[in-house]
Amino acid sequence: MVSTAGMERVFVSVSSLAEALAFYRDVAGLKVRAEDALPSQEVQGLYGLPPGARARAVLLGNDVQSTLVELVEFVPSSGATIRADPPGWECGIYDLNFRIEGIDALYGDMRARGFSFVSPPQRYRPFRNEVKEVVMLGPDNTPIAFLQRPLEADAPAPRFLEMGDSAQVVRDTEEAVRFYCGLLGLEVLARTVPAKGALDALMGLPPGSEARLTFVGREPSLVVAFIDLSVKAPPLGAKARPPHCGVFMYSFEVEDLGGMLRTMNDAGFPTLSGPVEFERSLQGRLRAAIVEGPNGEMVELLERPGRRRSSPQQS
Repeated sequence: MVSTAGMERVFVSVSSLAEALAFYRDVAGLKVRAEDALPSQEVQGLYGLPPGARARAVLLGNDVQSTLVELVEFVPSSGATIRADPPGWECGIYDLNFRIEGIDALYGDMRARGFSFVSPPQRYRPFRNEVKEVVMLGPDNTPIAFLQRPLEADAPAPRFLEMGDSAQVVRDTEEAVRFYCGLLGLEVLARTVPAKGALDALMGLPPGSEARLTFVGREPSLVVAFIDLSVKAPPLGAKARPPHCGVFMYSFEVEDLGGMLRTMNDAGFPTLSGPVEFERSLQGRLRAAIVEGPNGEMVELLERPGRRRSSPQQS
């Protein structure tokens, strides 16, 4: 019932599309694929916003990954940020990660532009090779991670290579794997346990915190990095909902929306809204619903009516 294409979109709620595009398009190099005024069926029916609320969206992507970044400006905006300044480690979607060269140059450049960071770039060894990573508080204080690997002499100017992943702080790794792999068709790509305290400065964790990292995905879509911490915090919950600002939802295309919703509900993942039908300029007619993932995150299930594949193996 689920598409094998991996993650279709990752959603970021922003207070100003112009300011967000100044980073995601003009700095990070993502290309605009489409712009839309969202129909009321989507704004009100899918996100549960009151009558009169409206939204505009810009879809961006690159030439490497199939996953699109959807920036959504909700009006009115709550003015609240999903992750505090500095970002906490509550369970839920944490950031977007970009692979770059020249991380030290980027750190200096973005500080000069007025952006703040959780810490200076940190070296650690998630696998055999050492990496250097830093977390910036981007537009609307949304955590944006930059990772350089392998660790070589730093380039004199930053160069963006691709999106790396979207990190998610999880309560239980295996429950997250059951949802994203068992139900949504992603694959476990790698597991690792960095040295004790390796992520402390990077994420602002208490000294001596331990972390287990699990990477899931399906090429060429965006990877999801589960971060299972020894220091536990409750889910973000209602804070991680529009019109609050930050990374708030993943989207997956499915072949049978009704059947997938029943499967999700039977597995203990409730439907939050929908199904709702609406039109988009890039994707055409869509039918979508939102379920609550294992860490309280919003996950959109998306069906394109008329494009459902017929196969004797279809579940």
